[in-house]
Amino acid sequence: LTFCCLVLAACSGPDGEEPVDLQPGRYDIQISGGPMSGSSESKSLCFLPDRAKNFADKPLQGILVESTSSCTGDKKREGNAFSGSYSCSFGSGAEFDSMALKVAYDGSLTTDAFSMRGDIEVTGVQGGGRSGFTVTGKRWGDC
Repeated sequence: LTFCCLVLAACSGPDGEEPVDLQPGRYDIQISGGPMSGSSESKSLCFLPDRAKNFADKPLQGILVESTSSCTGDKKREGNAFSGSYSCSFGSGAEFDSMALKVAYDGSLTTDAFSMRGDIEVTGVQGGGRSGFTVTGKRWGDC
């Protein structure tokens, strides 16, 4: 009985669920925190079929900061839980024109909603900082 309870507890979170994809459509997105600020923001984004299907690969694309070809990183998905991190360097390499960005996040999704939390760290010659963020999204209709 104890073993069965432990197995059920381990499989009850998003990482133990059968993987699903977001449905395409318009999502109402709430952002708290973010790049060096404690502000909150709302936005509405249309997720086309390809973006919805591959959401866990680049969950911050169009929402907060996103990785580019100049960034290195990793990502992981287990069931409906996802996580990742990436590091980027920007600028010409000149002493006063370089900046580094590090982002780490984790979250979960269902067919019509997602949530994630993470940290952003910016460093540069002119200063930098670190801040946490949370993002939630809920599908509310077609595009």
